[in-house]
Amino acid sequence: MQNISEFRIFYNNVLHGQLRRLERTRIQLLFLFGLSITVLMFSGWLVYWLKMPAISLLIWIPITLYSSFLGWKMRQFKNSFKPKIVQEILDFTPHQITYDHKLFIPKEVFFASQLFMTSAPVYRGEDFLIGKIGRTTFKMCELDVRDRSRTDNRMLPTFRGIFFHAECPNPFHGQIIIYPKADKAYLTRSIKKLIRQGAQKLPVKYEGFEERFMSYQGGDTNPDVVLNPAFYGIIYEFANRLNKKIYLSFTEGNFYMGIWEPKDILEPNIFSSNVSFQLVSEFYEDLYNVVSLLEDYDRLH
Repeated sequence: MQNISEFRIFYNNVLHGQLRRLERTRIQLLFLFGLSITVLMFSGWLVYWLKMPAISLLIWIPITLYSSFLGWKMRQFKNSFKPKIVQEILDFTPHQITYDHKLFIPKEVFFASQLFMTSAPVYRGEDFLIGKIGRTTFKMCELDVRDRSRTDNRMLPTFRGIFFHAECPNPFHGQIIIYPKADKAYLTRSIKKLIRQGAQKLPVKYEGFEERFMSYQGGDTNPDVVLNPAFYGIIYEFANRLNKKIYLSFTEGNFYMGIWEPKDILEPNIFSSNVSFQLVSEFYEDLYNVVSLLEDYDRLH
């Protein structure tokens, strides 16, 4: 897949023009928003000056209808921005990857990873990608998974970010789960569940790996059959590049991965410019790194 330098050239030649066209739409919406605020303030002043409360109904009904229409136009802009830009980026890549803004990975697939101990009463997603790298078919999306706090009634985040699932080209029996060590305090229930199921700690010899990750293998798992030992180094370098919390599960012929990301990726602004290389490059870098990881996985397995 093309590196970030090649993507910069693509941004200058293609994406910048697309973003400029979308920027004109954003400015029009912003002008209408400013106009509506002005009309609203003038109408309030007029009602106060005339001291005729009855006339306020005639004024507020059209203003309310117009405000609803403008709010709908702003939501439409935000909902159409990402699909247009993502499709341009996917057309730039050498892989056949399709995109649907509204779809997401089903809850049962998230549960099958066994990465998180949760009933997921809140489970939302968007930005579904599906494609094939070599022999490996993969799916990924953004997920927001929340569970009820054990101490009060608040809904707390269990996982928020990019969730990935691939069907491994060579099916295997067994399980290896890898957690970020920084999240140890929040994963107590998940780790205890693995241990009750017979999981054991998996020693990984790659330098620095055990300082960053906690690894577990199923009780009847042959680790070298599930995962090529060389892949641990690739995981470590992948995590260093992203500098984000990474969760991985290799379970019964499937590869699952969660990348914690607290903010929405490629989310457009209404009140500031979206003509920004950084805005689109963050999405491309995440996609580039995930696809590169999968290319290495497909090559080694």
